[in-house]
Amino acid sequence: MKSLPLKRRWVLDLELHRELQYNWVRKADFVLGMAYCSICSAPVAGAFCSQCGAAVSPTTSPTATPAVKQKTSPMIWVLAAVGFLALLIVIALIAIPIAVPRLEKGRMLAQETGAIAAIRTIHTAQVLYYSQFGRYATSLAELGPPTSGAADAAAADLIDATLASGFKNGYRFTLAGTRDGTYTIAALPISNEPERRTFYSDQTMAIHEHLGPVPAGADDPVLK
Repeated sequence: MKSLPLKRRWVLDLELHRELQYNWVRKADFVLGMAYCSICSAPVAGAFCSQCGAAVSPTTSPTATPAVKQKTSPMIWVLAAVGFLALLIVIALIAIPIAVPRLEKGRMLAQETGAIAAIRTIHTAQVLYYSQFGRYATSLAELGPPTSGAADAAAADLIDATLASGFKNGYRFTLAGTRDGTYTIAALPISNEPERRTFYSDQTMAIHEHLGPVPAGADDPVLK
């Protein structure tokens, strides 16, 4: 194969160098946001092409391709949701055995506190009843509101109808009295649970407590 003359090879090398230089400049201009004429591809600095002078709208390099934003696969969201639900289930399985006994204990304590308050209310009503009728009431009905008409010894309207019915705050109340000026109050939980307390009181107004289903009596410890 016949080799090209030295001058011809030098010219070809120069043209190749210029072409490579031009391509690198075009790439650099594209990175920097340089615009080109849509007719002759020359750089555009304003409203007119610096090469052909035509009034053309500048465009970026035709080799430019916009970046494509990758979408998150729906399966990733599904797996994240499943993992979150599994975490909630684990937390619930751990928390429920701890929370339920505490809630039950809190409910029992609230009912016992309500029973003690109800016994004191009955004592106050008995004092008022005695001041009006000269004796203590022998039943809760005598302290409760009348079904019709004005209050009297049979229904003095000194306690609410719920307490007069004998059931309030999870406890059953009974009032027993005699004509000789004594009376007793008993408060028993409706649900017979071993950890529930029963209460007993009388005209001395001391409240006795007993732990367990057995009804409290005068011999049980006095509530402090």
